[in-house]
Amino acid sequence: MLTLAAVLALALQADPAGNRIEPFADAGPVATGIARHCNPDRRWCAHLLRSDHGNWVVRLDDGQGTGRHIILTGEWDEAEYRIWPHLVRSAEGSILFGVQRAASGGFSGGGWQASHLLLYRVRPDLPPDRQVEDGSVVLELPLSASASIRACFDDRDRRRRRDACSDEYSYEATIAVDPARVGAMPVLRISTAASTYPGRRSRTEDSSQSPPLRRQDLVHWPDPVCSYVRTYRFDVAAGHYEPDRPVPSCGDYLDFE
Repeated sequence: MLTLAAVLALALQADPAGNRIEPFADAGPVATGIARHCNPDRRWCAHLLRSDHGNWVVRLDDGQGTGRHIILTGEWDEAEYRIWPHLVRSAEGSILFGVQRAASGGFSGGGWQASHLLLYRVRPDLPPDRQVEDGSVVLELPLSASASIRACFDDRDRRRRRDACSDEYSYEATIAVDPARVGAMPVLRISTAASTYPGRRSRTEDSSQSPPLRRQDLVHWPDPVCSYVRTYRFDVAAGHYEPDRPVPSCGDYLDFE
């Protein structure tokens, strides 16, 4: 039996028109090192592979014997890629599946990591060989990012910083179907949470020039600009999702690559 919390969580993943987000979980390998993802009723399954030409391709099966090879477009270098563990099913019959690009890097005394989402639309009414139309990118956004930047270089720095010797940056995005706004294509609600530690930090400022930290500074500071909610609607003419308001750049959290 589902708990009340579980019922409420499921309700937030659907709208009255039938648009919904489902798990797209790891269903076991199709080959060594290649994970296959499926939704709960196995209507849709997918896995990543390389083509003979070196392109990244998604093999998508619809559970009825029809397979589609969707060529991914964009800068697909040697970063790590995986299937997004959610599937969006629309009331008008198409699905949205995602591919995550994970990257990381280091610099003197610190490092960063980030995950980026490309959301693709697949229309079952189109024949499988129409790869470009089947797999157009309808939304691209950062999912998560974090960074740690060294801020102590001697004992004096350590004392001034109260042993908080790194500036920390964190950014997370959550995607949900907006249950209050109904359309043939799901209306998506993107919520983000960004914070810095210790207290308010900025990569445009030199921490060594800041005043000594106080005890009350040793907290995570929620960034009011980069912690936001936006509603994204599908623009039929443009063929992709657009936010209801401009999205801040949030370079302190996202500009590392």
